[in-house]
Amino acid sequence: MDHGEARSYEVKGLDKVVDFSFDKKGVALREDGTVWEWSYQYGSPEDTTWYFPVSAPVQKQQLKDIVKVALGHYNIKAALDKDGIVWVWTTYIDPFVTNKDKELDPVAIPGLKK
Repeated sequence: MDHGEARSYEVKGLDKVVDFSFDKKGVALREDGTVWEWSYQYGSPEDTTWYFPVSAPVQKQQLKDIVKVALGHYNIKAALDKDGIVWVWTTYIDPFVTNKDKELDPVAIPGLKK
């Protein structure tokens, strides 16, 4: 598969999406203002040129009335709420203790508004 070739995969259990972003994780905004996340992984060991979803979407319960989402480098995620407040969160990978991902809670960035 060419690196420029697109493939589509349905993220089951997620509908009415108005905004999304993805890399090794996915983040989506539904029309009701809720934010949902899921994981991706590369294709088979022989073909590392494409991603496919590997987990069901999970709602970020702390985030309400969101109007925009973004996903940056190192799995840093951001959301903008209807009041113009910017929220950020990330995934922490603990290689020494559990070797598992831990989702950190979103925090508002003081003094940063739309």
